[in-house]
Formats: sequence, structure tokens, C-alpha cells
Amino acid sequence: MKKLTCALLFLFALVGSLLGAGTATVVRVHPWLTRGLEKESLLGIRFENSYGGELHGVSFKFTLTNCTKADISNIQLWQQNATVYTFYESSAILLNDTYMSRSVSGDDTSTEFTVTFTNSAVGSSTSVSNWLYPKNSGNATSGYIWLTATISEDIAQNARIQVDVTNSMLYLSWNGYNVTNATANRAHRVYPYKYRATAYLPTNKATRFYGNHPESRAPNLTEVMVFEVTPSYNSSTGKYGLTWDTAHQTYLDNVKAVRDAYHPLDEEQGTGLRVTLGLTRGGQATRASMTAGTSITAHELGHAAGDVYRADFVQAIVDFMEEKGFDGLDIDWEYPNTLGSTAASLGEYEKYGLLLRDLVEAFFDHGWTVSICTNQNGWRMPEGDKINAADYINSMAYGPWGNTSNLGNTVMSSGIYVCTSRNVPKRRIVVGQAMYSNASYHLGWDECATKATNAYSNFFDRSDCDTVWQSWSYNGNSGAYMNFTGPTTYRAKCNRVREQGYGGVMSW
Repeated sequence: MKKLTCALLFLFALVGSLLGAGTATVVRVHPWLTRGLEKESLLGIRFENSYGGELHGVSFKFTLTNCTKADISNIQLWQQNATVYTFYESSAILLNDTYMSRSVSGDDTSTEFTVTFTNSAVGSSTSVSNWLYPKNSGNATSGYIWLTATISEDIAQNARIQVDVTNSMLYLSWNGYNVTNATANRAHRVYPYKYRATAYLPTNKATRFYGNHPESRAPNLTEVMVFEVTPSYNSSTGKYGLTWDTAHQTYLDNVKAVRDAYHPLDEEQGTGLRVTLGLTRGGQATRASMTAGTSITAHELGHAAGDVYRADFVQAIVDFMEEKGFDGLDIDWEYPNTLGSTAASLGEYEKYGLLLRDLVEAFFDHGWTVSICTNQNGWRMPEGDKINAADYINSMAYGPWGNTSNLGNTVMSSGIYVCTSRNVPKRRIVVGQAMYSNASYHLGWDECATKATNAYSNFFDRSDCDTVWQSWSYNGNSGAYMNFTGPTTYRAKCNRVREQGYGGVMSW
């Protein structure tokens, strides 16, 4: 009887392997792995045309460069039934140590090792709660199986981590799924910085970066955002591209000259200043876009991200970034709410998520980053897994800085909460700080600068012009009062952000 049972099991497996229930597709999302992040996604497996069933097992091979097995810990396997773009912890179920056993080869000095997960409940009479059913009700595309790990904070800046599924076929209840690894040989890069220092440089303010002591500014930054370009529609081709002119090119050339002179980029060592392209929503125009054949009024980015134009737009961005030599893209879509109450029905912020997904996939082999902005209100920002498709989030948490037990006053805390409430890991949240005067909204930049000059004849050398824990700096001698953050306050903010484990600071 035992031999017969084994023969039947072998026959079922053989039939499953011959017929094949579908495809198990291996996907990778972020080209960058963040040092110190507790659960970093390495890859996912999606089952096509799956009714579900118990997963028999899966094996992963790790190939490491400039690091060892000791730098990677807490390797875990998760089930996620929802349609997702990235690992999204709040909807995931931990499999290893619960449903599946795990074995790991090699010692801590290994640069190659294998991790194998095995379901011991396959074919048993155990309750289905011990089985894995990665399926979708429509029998089309199942949820994902995600492999995650913790990356050491002390891992080398130029480390590379490649993970591949060694199985040629995976089984769900004896149904065979051919493994398709379209992203084979894709090695994750380890993000070179533990703490980002990012600066947005609007076109009309860029000279303050490369024309005013760049030798002291550039080495203290990790990213510079060349801000801004907008989508542009070409009526002759029926496609979207990016606006660019001589002024933009001069701006980029000057920023790169400063970078190359004072903080050159070294991809192998993982050091230097990354130059990122800032993309904004553009102006309003009427175009058939987000739903084919429907003419609506929205910002250009909403059209470019729609189903009709998105693939061509993503390719246009890739071609443009290759031509100009950018290191990443930042999307400042303020915000997918420009259609008012109709935005939800047209799915504009859903298109935001789809654009993020497609950009991340297209950028992987280039090693480019994709980041986005949020504000303290989170107007129609992508939810959950979609916002997590970004490598990091620049939270525009601008506002007065109160002496509270958290990160600051209501504005600052709300800006961060927009991200944490969507399960963005703290290491991927870059906290924004305003480097401008609030009075400029009322007085204009020139008048504001004049008043500041009159109030502070030598501002940065005067300790009485700055008060810790306030967003307003003032001259205690003259009583003159101006609304901008002083250096002591700024340092205090940076220290608090670092202490609480966020990914860095960003300035506008």
C-alpha cells in the first residue's frame, strides 16, 4: 500500500508537470535595498491561472558581491492574496515558521547560499489552515509569495545581492507551474546612504546651489532634485514626452559640474551626489486619456499616466533619463485631486499607482531610484502597496516646529503620518523642512530678502537670531521678526529625525 501511495503521488506530480496549471512569474521591484530596513523585499512569485492549493516548496539561491551571508538575516516567506506591486506587510501572512519549514545552507562567511522552504502538510489530513492557497477568485492571477530579509546597517555601500528561484517548476496541490524568471540575473544594489540629505532646486533658485559656496554644499547632500519638468503632448505622434529647453540644460550642466567637482558619483563604491529629475503635473488641458474615448479636463500628468499613453510615456522618460544622465526620478504630483469629486470615478490616483509600478519596473536594470512627494494632508495619494512601490517618500511636512514629544507640531507630525498610516517603513520616509521664509507669501521674495537683510546684518553669525524649537527666527536685540527657520532649529530637527529612525531630511 505504501508503495502504491508513493507511486500515485509520483504519477500526480508527473501529470501536473506535463500538463502545467500555469506560470509562476518571478518579479523584482526595487533595485535598491535599504540598509537597516527590517523587512526588505527581495523578490515575489505570482501564480498565473491558479485555483490555488498547498504550495509544496520553493528554493532560493543567494549570490552576493562585496558582502557575506552575515549581512543578511531574518529571511522570511510571506503570502499576499491582494493584487500588489510591492511587499505590503499589513496584508501579508507569514509562512515560514508557521506553515512551512526553512533550511539555510552555508555559514556567515558564505557569498553563495541557498534557502529552502518546504510544506510538510502537503497531502496530509491536516486542517487547511496549515496549507497555502495563493489564488484569486477569478482563476486568473493569484496573489504573491514574497521573500523578505533584513539588510545589515553595516553592509558595504557597494554590495550587490542577487536572489534567484532555483526551481524550474513549482507545485500547488500537485499542479505544476513553470517558473518564468524574466528578471534573472538582476542584482539588488544596497542604497549607499543610511541617512539621505536631499535638496529640491527649483529652476529659478538653482544658482543658489552652484553659484554660492558649492564646495561646502555639495558634499553634505546625497541627492539633488533638478526641478522641474512637465509632461508635454506631441500631437503629431499622439504621445507624451517631457518639456526641456536650453535653460534646463544649462541648469543641469551646472549642477553636474558642481557634483563632479566636489562630490563625484561612484556607483561601484556607492558614494557621491545623485542627480534626480523632478517631474510635476503640468498645466491643464483637455485630452482623451485616462479612459479611452473620454474627453476630460485634467493636468497633463494625469493624461500621461492614463492607460492610453502610459507605456509610451514611461519609455519616453527612460530614453530621456539615459540621454541626460539622471540617477533617479521624483514625482511631485500635487495632487490627483484636480478633477474634484470626479477624480475618484476616473481613477486618477489609481493611475498614479500604475505609473509608479511601471516606472519602478522600467528603472530596475538602470539602478535609478523612483521617489514621490506627499503633503501633510495626503490628498488622494496612492494607498498601501502602490505608495510602497516608490523607493522613498519625500514628506513635505513643512510648518512650525513645536516642542512636542513627537517630531514636532501638528503639521510635521501629520506629514509623517500620511506615510506611516500607509505602512511606508520609516527608513523610506524623508522628512521635509522648508528653507524659505513664510513671509514671502505675503511680501514677495525681494521685499522679504530686503527685510531680512535689514533685520540681520550678519544673520548666520549671530546666535541671537535663532531660537530652538521654533519655526520663526528673530533678532532679540532689535525685536525684528522674520518667519524662517534658523540653523540651530534646523540642526535640532535633523537630529530628531535621525534619532527616530527616519530615512533623512529633504529641503525645499
